Amino acid sequence: MLAIISAVMVYAALVGFYDGPYANFVRAGGIVLFMAPYVVWEGLFPLPIRMRATPKSVTYVFEQSTYGREFALLNPQPNAFFYDDSPSVEHA
Repeated sequence: MLAIISAVMVYAALVGFYDGPYANFVRAGGIVLFMAPYVVWEGLFPLPIRMRATPKSVTYVFEQSTYGREFALLNPQPNAFFYDDSPSVEHA
């Protein structure tokens, strides 16, 4: 949280008060520059689980089958989990 607050303060100090002819480009470039580390981090280290919710169900998609098996073992509920180990499962 401290890093985000610091980054916003630095961004405001560097480009927040710029009113030159290219102000919109400078502000957009600053946003892209500050978002780049997050995008790179998420690309290199994706989350091991994704969740999709509908009004009647919640679907958990695990990037590794080990996580899915462990999740099913730690949350024992009869007829609540369907474990699909096939390679046809959606991967992002």
